[in-house]
Amino acid sequence: MKKTVIGLLTLAFLLSAGACDETAGTTPGKAEIWSAADTVKVLQDKSYEDKEEAAISVTAVRNEYEGAQILMTAETDVKSYTVATASLTSSTGKTYAAENVEVFNQKYITVALTTTNSFPSGRYPDALLPFETAEEYGENNIEAGNNQGVYFSFYIPKEQEAGIYTGNFTLTVDGVKNSIPVTLKVVDYTLDDEVHSRSSFGVHRYWNEGGIVSAEKDASYDMYAAYYEYLLEHRISTRYMPAALSDTEGFIEQLRKYAVDPKCSNYIIPYVQAYDSSFAGTGIDYEFYKETLNAI
Repeated sequence: MKKTVIGLLTLAFLLSAGACDETAGTTPGKAEIWSAADTVKVLQDKSYEDKEEAAISVTAVRNEYEGAQILMTAETDVKSYTVATASLTSSTGKTYAAENVEVFNQKYITVALTTTNSFPSGRYPDALLPFETAEEYGENNIEAGNNQGVYFSFYIPKEQEAGIYTGNFTLTVDGVKNSIPVTLKVVDYTLDDEVHSRSSFGVHRYWNEGGIVSAEKDASYDMYAAYYEYLLEHRISTRYMPAALSDTEGFIEQLRKYAVDPKCSNYIIPYVQAYDSSFAGTGIDYEFYKETLNAI
């Protein structure tokens, strides 16, 4: 009877210990948790010796976005992992709301041939998938031996008080909770809405008309607009507004909407091609171009 009681007590102790939070580091038998600068592309299928502490440290001004990433290296297959953010507080009692942090799951693509010897071939992080979408489609798992990154995007509201905010996020790996220390330094400066450094990001002019985006799952102009607005929110302008090249009315509609946005720093007036013997058979339809200019 005594042996049975001791056995039950031991089992209860082990179960209770397994339910406790783990400090950031190694989740026994599952995944090592670490970090790297958000500008570092950590390949899914490569080993790394230079690993930083599993913590998030961000410095940003008001009205800007800043990123950070946490990495997991699976020692065995990880069936699922989840992330929970939390509000941060300053020494003066001010709060940085959790709703200002977006969480993304890093998706990987295989790069078999690189254009420079400076970068190896392998599985590169490419798309950032909203974490709730990754959960919905069951993509929050890791094969043994692989790395998996989680990306955090911090937005600093214009009214946020300057100072240092601290707190903890929670990364749960197969039921084991890991506390991730977070430090956010808000600099006493507010970035203006108006963009003074012009950009012209190369979204293809033949969107929805074949070309390099012909394999896009959703090549609608609504999807183009989603890309456009995301880039604009991050102070980047694309070359073309989200309208078909031959759709003058659509272009004017988009021009009225976006040209007044202080974050829009550049756009190209659309043109269509026409036969022109002086340009090896391909040139610009100048009549259409004049019509577009007159419409503007």
